[in-house]
Amino acid sequence: MGLSVSTGPGRTTAALILGVLVIPALLSAPSGSLAARSSGDAPSSVGAAQDSPSYSTPTSSCFYNATESGNWNDPGVWSSTPAAPFPNTVPAGCTVNIPESTVVTVPDGLSVVVLGTVQNGASLVVNEYASIIFRGMGTLNNGAHGSVSTNVGSAFDNHGGVINNDAGGQITIGNSATFYNRGNSTISNAGTITVQAGAELLSEGRVQNSGSISDKGLIENLIGGTITNLATGTINDDYEILNEGAISNVGSITNSGAITNNGTIQGSGIITGRLVTPATIVSCSPDLISVDSRASCTVRMLGTMDLTDGEAVSFASSSDTGSFSPSASCTLESGSCSVTYEDSAPGSPKVTADYPGDSNDRVSSGNTTITVSESTVGAAAATSATSLTSIAPTTTAAGSPGLPLTYLVGAAAVVVIIISAALSGRARGRRRPPSSHSPSK
Repeated sequence: MGLSVSTGPGRTTAALILGVLVIPALLSAPSGSLAARSSGDAPSSVGAAQDSPSYSTPTSSCFYNATESGNWNDPGVWSSTPAAPFPNTVPAGCTVNIPESTVVTVPDGLSVVVLGTVQNGASLVVNEYASIIFRGMGTLNNGAHGSVSTNVGSAFDNHGGVINNDAGGQITIGNSATFYNRGNSTISNAGTITVQAGAELLSEGRVQNSGSISDKGLIENLIGGTITNLATGTINDDYEILNEGAISNVGSITNSGAITNNGTIQGSGIITGRLVTPATIVSCSPDLISVDSRASCTVRMLGTMDLTDGEAVSFASSSDTGSFSPSASCTLESGSCSVTYEDSAPGSPKVTADYPGDSNDRVSSGNTTITVSESTVGAAAATSATSLTSIAPTTTAAGSPGLPLTYLVGAAAVVVIIISAALSGRARGRRRPPSSHSPSK
């Protein structure tokens, strides 16, 4: 198994979109987190939604059903159990149901906090400078016919909750809005997520994609964030993806814009297009060998500014009994070269390749793990076993470790390729999230 990458001309995006770069400061948050980003002019409604609660936690579960289209804060839209004015904060244990053919709108400037569950089977609209915040165990289940959309300056804020977008469901972040996915938050997408021009998806949480993500704005995967693009997943980038966290790709990423990689990218999927910053890809074939048999280990450079001809890439093994031939280095030709690896002892050695950089490109490194068994029979048996393997991505040049990712590795898929672009991130202005206090009206 290997990483298939085709490179082509791309554009380097030097600046983020104007008009969406400022968000208020958060208090008492860890450095580097979404909560610690610097201040700006975000909608005041976002901050207001996180002051003191305006409800008393119910002693029993409750259910709100939209009986007609209208505004979220219009009691006439809802039937409820127990009977009560519909709150702008949905308590834990409560369910809000938006059935088919119903459009519920969070009106201009209103902030809604969800600690329970929103079940959307039709249309949920977050209007201008409004916000909807999923906190604690707050959950959005966007069904197969569900549609969620935003308007100018609005915020869709996953603040420790879970966003489930079913196959057929659509979530559209548009009109200079922002989709926050904070630490300990999860987005699970089997449908379609669209980030329109001028909008942003900022994530330091988990994103799992088995559907389609279309980026015409900005997707920023922050330090600590993980994006897992599964085998059926597609990510189409028409503008810019900034990666400071970890991306695991076994699906397809198509890039006609720019991918700036200051974190880790790994996996056996296809990346079409070029990265703004270089990455070193290593693969060994076969990935299962017996003692004293050989594997061909190939390095390929992705995202370099030239053809990377003539630079010598050095190889190393974590095994004291491993060796390379004809030597532990090879010279790049059109961005690729190979060496032969063998080992006299069984194990799971990590093979690392270091790219020295040149006048145009900085240094970077990548690695992959192969399996060495006692005999060919042992290697064949290993291909039929399925095991759970924990892989720790390499450390970036800035000293920020990528997150350890756990994968289910099975037949013909035991090699996890880890690409680490050892680069310092370019300084850029970014939209900052709202403050992180307790919910309010």
